[in-house]
Amino acid sequence: MSKSRAFFTKSESVKKIVLNNRQKTTLTSIMDEVKLVSTVLTNDVTLTNIVLYLEELKKLNDLLIIQYKAELIQYRDIQMKDYIQERCDDLMNNKKKMINSFMNREIKSIVIDRVIVTENNDDILKTDPQSIKKEVNNHFQHIAGSTNQEKILSGIWIDQYSPRDYVDVNIYDGLMDHITQEEIEYHISLLPNGKASGPSRVSYEMIKHSSSEIRLPAETYLA
Repeated sequence: MSKSRAFFTKSESVKKIVLNNRQKTTLTSIMDEVKLVSTVLTNDVTLTNIVLYLEELKKLNDLLIIQYKAELIQYRDIQMKDYIQERCDDLMNNKKKMINSFMNREIKSIVIDRVIVTENNDDILKTDPQSIKKEVNNHFQHIAGSTNQEKILSGIWIDQYSPRDYVDVNIYDGLMDHITQEEIEYHISLLPNGKASGPSRVSYEMIKHSSSEIRLPAETYLA
């Protein structure tokens, strides 16, 4: 006697398993999804059809696994194409994001969404964005013990900040002139090798061996 048949014969009260409407609807929906035609699974489970019922369930399970693997491959393919397209878009429109991404930079930020201030000896919690901005600005304005404002110089400081006769008045001529690409190329060539890249993780060697298309934007940022 098979195990499935023995299961039903152990209890005399169990003659069949009646599927409710929800179970039948679910089974029908799954069979439609995998395109399985079965006249057994939509019926109640009885002693006479239990073996065939289990075989049909196994067939249904195998079809579901096959469909799952196919859809998983398709999903991963779509995800990969989306990420590649996003990287290409960032290369053209958001170079900072692209560099942060492939260099695995950790983006750190401070979110201030509440502050506690003391007013009339009472601690008050503020969560309104405008109030928070005002209080934070006020905090950093006074944290050093003074407010930024024009100072009146006196005594020794007047002499310290007076113009020096021995300084060439034309020393700063050209300071704000446009930086040329030739100047950038020259100073890049002077960069030393073997130095730590720092927080940017962009080493001097990477800059020196980069193409002209990569170096060209530097003129825009330095202009």
